[in-house]
Amino acid sequence: MKGQSRRIWLWTRRWRQAWYGMPLFRWVVLLTALILLQSVLFWAFEQGDNPDVDNPAEALWAIMIFLFSGADVTPVTPVGRILAIVGIVEGMTLVSVLIASLTTLQLRGWKRTLRKMKDHIVVLGWAPRVRHLLAQLQTGDLKTARPVVLVADLPKNPAADLGVQFVSGDPTDEEALLEAGVRRAYGAVVLADLSARDPDARTLLIALAVEHLNPSIYTVVEVVDPRNVRHFQHANVDEVVCLNQFSEYLILQSLVSPGLSHLFRSLLEFGEGDEVYRVPAPPSQVGRSFQEALVGLYQRWGVILLAVERDGEIVVNPKEAYYLEKGDHLFVIAPEEPTFESTGGELYAV
Repeated sequence: MKGQSRRIWLWTRRWRQAWYGMPLFRWVVLLTALILLQSVLFWAFEQGDNPDVDNPAEALWAIMIFLFSGADVTPVTPVGRILAIVGIVEGMTLVSVLIASLTTLQLRGWKRTLRKMKDHIVVLGWAPRVRHLLAQLQTGDLKTARPVVLVADLPKNPAADLGVQFVSGDPTDEEALLEAGVRRAYGAVVLADLSARDPDARTLLIALAVEHLNPSIYTVVEVVDPRNVRHFQHANVDEVVCLNQFSEYLILQSLVSPGLSHLFRSLLEFGEGDEVYRVPAPPSQVGRSFQEALVGLYQRWGVILLAVERDGEIVVNPKEAYYLEKGDHLFVIAPEEPTFESTGGELYAV
């Protein structure tokens, strides 16, 4: 008896949770109850007078026909005719609401389903150059490729063919960021709006909103004016990419070492030979010197070790005795993102 009471309590609790927590479930239950009620009334008034309605199943079928395709059974009683008209109006209303809902969801990029996304990348802002960035984020060279959500002040998804989710809205609007699932996202890319009067000011507003909603998110921002870099550092963004600053450095280095710009393009663009990747240090390399790890990684997995990141500091080609420690991350050159997995005590790259 006690077990039965508990089952009843659990069933009642689940029902209440579904009723109050799932609006769609509530509408389905109410619509089903309304159809059943209309069917019972239609049968009660039409039976005996209408040869086409001689049982409740026929009455239910007639109401369903009234709802979704018009009149197939001709009612003969006044109440039956009223129920038929009500059913036809209900059907037209239901279809109109369904079409409007689907259209709205499509135009807005199915926003409500994105709030529950997790560990994805949110790209904020749109320009024609963004298509290349989105395609790069979807490349097969990335073993840890993540879903991408684009937030842009456009009426429809401009990159639907790339498999990118879309939220229509201003990236400075907190509601648009919430719809894109920023609270649970892995990273955010804030792109400079070069058409704005002050691109960096707009970018800073977006970055502040993102960091406020999710302080643990990894944020990369694009800055136009090098003088504004310090403002973004105060906003606690993780990385600042300054277009003009990088351009100056690259031009200077290309003059000193001709062909360097081609080298950087090959290393940075996926699908163009080998690229640079940041990966956790394999356990088999922890405790080894940088030189030993350099040789070991190349001989065993064919990747070239460039630098080590430790406690947020990056050391390129460290000199003297520099030993890898647990928690280090390595920057390596490889044809695709290496992931080191363990099997039988041995490590291998896949």
